[in-house]
Order: sequence, then structure tokens, then C-alpha cells
Amino acid sequence: MQGRKQSNKFEQHQHIKAVSPERWDPPPPPPFITSSQTRPSYCSDKMSHFPPELIHHVVDFLADDRQTLYNSALTSSSFLHPSRRHIFRQILLRSSSGQCRPARRFLDFLSTAPHLATYITSLRVMIGQYRASISEDWIGGWIHEDDALPVVFSLLTRLQELSIESTNSPLKWQNVPLDLQNAVVEVIGGTTLSRLSLIQVVDFPILPLRISSSLKNIVLHCVTLTDSKIESSLLYPSAGAFSPLEGLHIVEARDTNFSDIHSWIHNGESTSLHLSCLKRLSLTIYGRWMSYSDDMAVVSKLLDVCSPTLEQLKLTPPLTFACLSDLANHPFHLATMPKLRKLEFGLEISDFEDMETSLSLSWLTELFSNLPTCNVIEDIVLKCEILQANPLGEFDHGIWTKIDKALTCKELSSLRHVTLILYPVHSEAKKHATIATELLQQEMKILCRRNILQIEKRYDSNRFKILE
Repeated sequence: MQGRKQSNKFEQHQHIKAVSPERWDPPPPPPFITSSQTRPSYCSDKMSHFPPELIHHVVDFLADDRQTLYNSALTSSSFLHPSRRHIFRQILLRSSSGQCRPARRFLDFLSTAPHLATYITSLRVMIGQYRASISEDWIGGWIHEDDALPVVFSLLTRLQELSIESTNSPLKWQNVPLDLQNAVVEVIGGTTLSRLSLIQVVDFPILPLRISSSLKNIVLHCVTLTDSKIESSLLYPSAGAFSPLEGLHIVEARDTNFSDIHSWIHNGESTSLHLSCLKRLSLTIYGRWMSYSDDMAVVSKLLDVCSPTLEQLKLTPPLTFACLSDLANHPFHLATMPKLRKLEFGLEISDFEDMETSLSLSWLTELFSNLPTCNVIEDIVLKCEILQANPLGEFDHGIWTKIDKALTCKELSSLRHVTLILYPVHSEAKKHATIATELLQQEMKILCRRNILQIEKRYDSNRFKILE
């Protein structure tokens, strides 16, 4: 009997390990947490008199502490349901060494504890493709070998967030198994999904995104969309039921043109996205040679569509291949946006530049000096990648003085908070170069005097990652 109990415990551990939302480091939930029982027979419920709101607040505070959540669930049945909401909220399905069918393993787990499906509101599907030789296209991935994934989608009836991520190469949507394509489309066409993330997906159909009745936020990271037709009864809700987007995050794919996004906005009523109610817009544009004017024209058209409702704008402009004449001939100005309160920019500043030649500084100065007076900007975040690689020159710290002046112009009189986030990047010759926070505060005197400047230094390889 003791051996059977240990065997069951080991199997339960393996089930949880296959579907943990993070890496497999956290310990698995004790068997009781996955049980369909309402409370442990050995646990006296002395906390039942606690207000439910207080218990929920306590558990929410512990959301990132998995072991404490396990212990809380075992303390009292009053803590069991709130703890399960966090323990099983997000599931990550991906192949690992010795396990190429994560969806099947997860489905087996749900068959032993089907009640846990109601706690799962977020699903990440990570797909690693492979190719037989360098000359061949990327193919395969575990989704071609694991036929349980469409069934998993059908069981997660309360899914609010879905992320499909190709890890090492773009995933061609037409190569995805047809039953899986249909399952994803049906989830988007349902009534619960509010956030969809696509990472490195080629030619995903735009129609499901446009006519979803619940989708509020879309993340497109190196994604291309197509207007190919979809056959599904769920994709045709009643007239007027379409949900306008509130948040859109786009990271340009390096092998496509950002100007292609124009077709997602103005390509007829049947295929364009609903952006007229957008509140949050985030754009990261890498740019190409001679494409600055076209790229920024698309940005302007996007902003024209959502200008009445936009509250937050995050933009990494395509300055890598631009020159000062591009900025002079095609200046970028913000339109009238009465609800815009927060601006965030991702910029690059190099020690090969000075105050007169810095593209980022010229771009910022032009933008801020031409803000419409009705735009009440209260919060600005500058995410600056500081490149120090010039063996013959030093960084021109006067750039910070000019940024300080640009951020204190009369057009930004309503500014209440400025965050300067620095990502130092050094060449081997300058690996000991430092950026002193105290020096920046001395250079940015006006913002410091107004006590609205916050400076952070970060060392993160994924500098311009998806922002929530």
C-alpha cells in the first residue's frame, strides 16, 4: 500500500511538471490541491469566519510565491479556491528533453482532475521547429506529432489569454495541422478570449482578429497577416457584436516591410482591424534603407485612426537607417490626442554622435517642440540603449542637457513624471565604461529641480521586449 501511494505521488508530480506555467523549478502542488475534494479531512477550517474579500487579497498578494500558495491551500478550505486560481491560471505547453507530446500529457492530467480546467485562463503554446538540412525549410515541431492540442483547446472553456510562439524560426500558418488551425480560430471566435499574442507567425488570417466578439488586446511580434478566407460558423457573430480593440502591440518582422501594416488598417471593411477605440498602441520598427518616410507615414495613419481615444503610446522609431535629412524632410508630429497621457520611446544613443548629429535627440526635440497644446502629457518614459564603442571619442554628456531642455518645454507643462531607463552596451575596448546616475542628474538639472526624474540602469538582452 505504501509503495502504491508513493507511485501515485510520483505520477502526480510528473503530470504537474509537464504543464507548469514556468520552468520546472517550483515544487509540484500536493495531491490534495489537484483533488476534486472540497477540503482535507485532516484540516480544521478555523478561518471560515474571515471575510472572503480579505482572503482573496492575501492570496492575490502571494500570487508569485508558489510554495506559499501551496501551503495556504492546505491551511484551510477557505484558501483553496483562491490559491488554485493562481496556481493553475497559466499553463505553458512546450516540448522538452524526453517529452515531445506535452499536450497529450496535459490532457492525461486533466482526465484525472477535470475540475482544474475551469481555473486555467491563460495558455502559452511554444513551438520549436526543426529542419533536416540547412538547405531545407523549417518544418515540424511537436504540434505535428501531438494530436491532443485541439482537444485541449476545447476543454479550456474559460480561456482569456492565448499566446502562440515559434521559438527558433517563423511558423508558416498554412503548415499548421488543419484541425489545430480550426481550434485556434474557434477560440478567437468565442466569447472569453480577450488577449491574443502571436510571435513569429507567417500569414495568420486577419479575419478572426477583426470579427472576434471578445478580443481586446493583440500582440503581433514578427507576424504577417493575410486576408485568406476562413470556414467556421463561429466566425460570423450577429451584426454589431464585433469587439473594437483597446490594445495593439506590433514588433516589426525584420524580413518584412512595416508599410505592409497599412493594408491591415485600410483594406476594406471586411478585412481591416477595428482601431477606432484603441487606448494603448505600441510599435517597434527596425526600418530599412530609404524606408523612413514610408514607415512613419504608416505610424501617422495609425495614430489618425485612434487619436480620439488613445491614452498610451509606445514607439521605437526606425532611426537605424535614417539620416538627419530624412528627419528634416519628413518631420514626425503627433496629432491632437485629447486623452493621451503617457508616452514611451525606445531610442539609441551612441558615443559616435554628439548633440548636433544625434538622430534620437533631433527626433525627440522636433516631436516635443510641436506637441498640440491640447495634448496633456503627464508621464514620459525614455528607454535608451547607450552604445559605447568609439575608441577615439567619449560620450557627449551634453546630450542629456539637451534632452532635459526638450522635456521641459512649454508644450510639456503638464508633465508629472519622467523615467529614464538606460541599457548600457559596451564594446570590448570600452567594457569598463560607466554611466554614473549622479552625472546624469547634474546634466538634467531642470527635471531634477522639479523632482519628477527617475533614472534606472538595466542590463537586459531583451531590451525592447513586449510591454504589458
